[in-house]
Amino acid sequence: MFKYFSTVRRACSRRWLLLALITPLVANAVDFDSYEQANQFNEDVQKEVWLEAPVAIPDYPEDDDLTELPVQLNTAALTVLVDVDSVSAGEDGVVRYTLALRSRSGAENLFYEGMRCSTSEWKTYAYGSAQGKWRINETEWRPLVNMGSGEYRYSLYQGFLCEPSGRHLRTREIQQRLRYGRKTIDDINR
Repeated sequence: MFKYFSTVRRACSRRWLLLALITPLVANAVDFDSYEQANQFNEDVQKEVWLEAPVAIPDYPEDDDLTELPVQLNTAALTVLVDVDSVSAGEDGVVRYTLALRSRSGAENLFYEGMRCSTSEWKTYAYGSAQGKWRINETEWRPLVNMGSGEYRYSLYQGFLCEPSGRHLRTREIQQRLRYGRKTIDDINR
């Protein structure tokens, strides 16, 4: 009887030993598979690269086309103006607009820019020239900052172009906000 229990004990010990040796390998294989699946998912998501739609630069604005925005800038005595009719909210998630910065002395810088509400980024497509023509000079996407020279863009982002959720507003609603402030369309039509 003792010999029987000794044999059973050895067999169980071997099984436990075998189980003890195999368990980490199986666990690693499961972890490896899970890791590979997660990485594959991440790679698939990363492969869904955002593509920007082709950009058509609008006509160069006349002075009468520009609407002054009620934006207070802490760092400079500049007036911020937008060509409301140039504003478009694209299917690619980019709001594009013509913007002018005017100093007290009358000096003016003109830009055709785009803003991605979902990523809080902006870029410039073209600059205004002294001859009243666009000079194409597309920049890379840059993060918005609420200080210095980026302060006016942040004000546009927060008050006129984007919802707090990071989605952009529709073109008509953006244009209404730029013309009349943050009132709703219903308030304007009363």
